[in-house]
Order: sequence, then C-alpha cells, then structure tokens
Amino acid sequence: MAEAPQEPPAFKTTAAQWDAVRLKIAVSDHAETSLNTLAQLVGFDNWPLKSADESPAKYIELSLDELRLMPGFNQRPKLIDQLYFILKNTLADDALAAGPAPAPAPAPAPAPKARPAAGCKTTPAQWDKVRRAFTKSLMIDMRLSSLAENLELEGWPIDGDDETPSKYLDFSLDELAVMTEFHGKPARIDLLFKILNENLSQDEEFEDMVIPINQNLDKTDVLLQVLRKREIPLEYPFKLLVLPKNVRETAPAEAVKTLGQFVQFYQKISEKGVVLGEIKTILQAISSGDEPRLATWMPYRPGATGFHLIEAVALIVKSLDQETLKALLKKYGKKLDAADDYALKSSWQEISRKGEAVIQAAMPGLAEWFTEDIAEVQRILGAGESMDLDRYLLPLGDSDLELIVAHALIQHCQTKATAAARTASAPSAPREPQGILGRILSLFGRK
Repeated sequence: MAEAPQEPPAFKTTAAQWDAVRLKIAVSDHAETSLNTLAQLVGFDNWPLKSADESPAKYIELSLDELRLMPGFNQRPKLIDQLYFILKNTLADDALAAGPAPAPAPAPAPAPKARPAAGCKTTPAQWDKVRRAFTKSLMIDMRLSSLAENLELEGWPIDGDDETPSKYLDFSLDELAVMTEFHGKPARIDLLFKILNENLSQDEEFEDMVIPINQNLDKTDVLLQVLRKREIPLEYPFKLLVLPKNVRETAPAEAVKTLGQFVQFYQKISEKGVVLGEIKTILQAISSGDEPRLATWMPYRPGATGFHLIEAVALIVKSLDQETLKALLKKYGKKLDAADDYALKSSWQEISRKGEAVIQAAMPGLAEWFTEDIAEVQRILGAGESMDLDRYLLPLGDSDLELIVAHALIQHCQTKATAAARTASAPSAPREPQGILGRILSLFGRK
C-alpha cells in the first residue's frame, strides 16, 4: 500500500546544520548562558520560552528529530530556526571578537599531553589515527553492527541503517563526547574505536596474507582467488545475482555479464574511489571471505562450496516485500497472526499471485544454470518422497522460506513436465505423499 506523501517540515534548519552548531556550542563558553541573553547579544528579539533552564545546554544533546517533539517546539516549529540562528550568530560573534591571534610568548610552555575524554580510555591521538585510516577502507559504509559481529565483538548498541563508520569519522574525540549517541556513555566511544581498529587490523592482515607469490597478480586477481577457493563460479551470470537496484542499474551491460567481470570491473574502479557504498561492501565481503555476507546476494551456502539452487530461489523470495511473503504463506496454508491476517484482508490472493509471478519469471534462468539440481528436484517429486524434499530444503534453516521455495520449485517443474506426467501410466497402488510435499501437491491437484 502506497504511503501518503510526507509534508515538508515547517522549518528550514537541516539535521546537518543543527548537528554542526550544537557540537560547537557544547565545547564553547555559552552552553549554560541564558538563551534570552544570547538572543539580545546577537540582535534578536527575546527568546520566547521563559523557563528558568532555557539555555543551550537544555537542547544541544537532542537530535533535530528529538528537538521538534519538545514542548514548545512541537507547537511552534519555527522556534527551531530561531534557536539555530541564535547559536550560529553567537559562534560567529565569538570568532569576530577573537580577532587576530596574539604573538607567541618568547618561551611558551610545552603543550599538555592530550587526554582522553572524561571516562574514556581512547585518546584523541588514537581516535584521530583510526578515523583517518578508516576513510580509505572499503568498510566505511558498512553497518557497525556487522563489523562488530564479523570479529565477534560486543554488539553495537544503536540500530539504524546510518550507523556506519562514515557517520562518525568527521568528528574529533571531544565532539563525539557531546553527541547524543555518546554523551555520558564513554564506554561506547571505546567500543567504536575497538570496532574500527580491529577491523582495520584484519584488513592489514588480509593484505599481508594475500600478497601473491607471483608479484604480477593485482588486487583483482586476489579477489577472484578468494572466490575460486570456495568453488564459486566466476562465469555465473550477473543477471542472476540478487543485488541492490542501484548496483544492477549502474553496471555497464557490455562490460559486466558475469560475476567475475563484475568483480574485475568494480575493483579497478574502486581504486579511484568512485564506486557506490554497496559495491564497496560487496568487495570487502569478498576480500575478507565473509561467507554470511556473500550469501546475501549470491546463492552461496556458508560452510559449503559452490552455488546451490535452493539458495538461488531463496534469494528471489527474500527480495519480496513482507506483505507479499505473508500473502504467499497464507496461500500455502500457514496460519498467520490475527493482525497480519486482518491487514491482508481480501487482497492476499492478488498479492500472492503477483509474488508467484515474480518468482516464476526468474526460474527459467536459474533452471538453465542449475540443471543437475533441477533434475534432482524432479526425481524427488516423481518419487513422491516427502522426507527427501524436506531434507533437500533443510539447509535453508527457515520453515517459512522452505515452504515458499518448495512451491516455487514445484510450480516450475510442473510447468515443464505437466503434459508428460499426465500421459504417464499411474502405478497400480499409488502412495499418497505426506508432509510438506503432500500439502504442496494437493494445491496443484495432484494426489
């Protein structure tokens, strides 16, 4: 169901502008100054909110989204612009008042040694070193939760697709300390540093490990060797990979027709630093041999080798939206939660039909590649052995996914073999299949 278009906010200040000004005010001398006083100093009218605690400190720990929900701001959103301009002009007046830098003293005392933020073990020097190094890493746009999981570190406690290293690399340690995500949580800064530092160490170890004996090999060859080691077919068609839409649409059709060509093309481009964040993530997953991440876009089974048909079909299924998945499960006999069942109402039949059409449109290309796997599925269906089909689907490890993939395979095989199956002579004492196979075949009129 299409969502209603959101109305533009009733204020002009952007999240980036607000974050920039609140971080600078936090380390200035004005955090505790009355907003009424600051407004008058910079030539504005009095600050309209009259609470005794009306100072920048009351607001600078809040994100823009949090600020707009505050009492006073939720009724008068233009107060956000007024607050932003008061703080911005206060900082500008500070810069003007500072004037030219004074001449250095004849014998200046040595600068004090940099100290970590309060309660934080990470020093400014350590943080600056790791954040500079990470700007060149392929992992810069990966989620911090994934980076922590890769090295079995403590999980990153903040959810969100924007929780990536790139969100924090532009800030100094002092600026991090006053951000909403870290204020009063110095251990979280240490965790961020640890995640970035240890992932960089892994990168360096990988680079050392894969320095080829044949010095003529380049980074592209190294990535291809990682795939070959897992018996991943480099000639696998690019169109069968389940990649983000923007990756699929930006890949040049003439240069990228196979998995191997995709890796070669974008590895060379990435050395110039002009590839999409999603492509950097893919290249990093290959370079580090991260099997779970590889399996999110290619039909690879972690812990095994090569490509597999059921994983290929499962990727197509996983690319469908949740509403379509629930409609398919309902059609195939699963009892849904009352809320999900009600939300689908009478539309589930049409939604499931469209979902099946998407899956079946992809099946001929997969069947052409996975000929041996298709033959095995046909053998199982022909024998009517429910347990064999259950075992065949077991590696997916998800009963809902197994149910939808089973239907996809059966629909495809019956489309190809219905005529032959109907003309074949029936056995004298047919056995009625049980379990998942029996339930599925009954939907297609077979007993």
